[in-house]
Amino acid sequence: MYKETDKQFSKVFEINEGDGFGAELNKALNSSCGWIAVRDADAEFESDFVEHIGKYVLNPGTMHFSAGRALFSNYAWSLKRFGFDRVAQIKRFSELVDAWQKNKVIPLSFEKFDEKRSAFKIQKGNRIAVWGTGSAGSQVADAVRVNEAELVAAYDIDTLKQGKPFYSVTTQNPKELTNFNDFDYLVAANYTRFKEIKEGAIGYGVPEEKILLMNQL
Repeated sequence: MYKETDKQFSKVFEINEGDGFGAELNKALNSSCGWIAVRDADAEFESDFVEHIGKYVLNPGTMHFSAGRALFSNYAWSLKRFGFDRVAQIKRFSELVDAWQKNKVIPLSFEKFDEKRSAFKIQKGNRIAVWGTGSAGSQVADAVRVNEAELVAAYDIDTLKQGKPFYSVTTQNPKELTNFNDFDYLVAANYTRFKEIKEGAIGYGVPEEKILLMNQL
């Protein structure tokens, strides 16, 4: 049943548990390129849920789940390991939660997010560079803005993105990573290619202590 607070989400799907549930869930997953919020018929999200979540960079491998609500990324390793063919066969959302990597299922609550934010490594006034200007890069850039830090540079190996604006900066080729005093941290802004980006940045001479992975934020 649609509720007024659902209008904050860019897309809304109504899916009934039982036969066909998994197939319909797959359609929703395939239509998204980021985070999926799920609730049962009796639950409801806070009216500022999307705005509040936008303040954080969340670990894409985590399933946030409690009280008939869930939040997870369709880039999550647990989801890819389970497989979309198997997702198509499930009849209840709880089956997906049960298949998730156990240490990656945590309560869905603003209190938990705020605890994480208190340890957020990007602080007010920090100068941040990002490697990756896709949806993950946008998530980092939004968190940088909310935390009153400064986005000072963006890099991407995609030649079609190089020279194009990304928020307040222009996307550059990572080969242009030369003056490491221009930023305090370089964030590897990708949901899965953390190691590859880190190794590439180190190869260009970026000090390892300046490189942050999204799952460290």
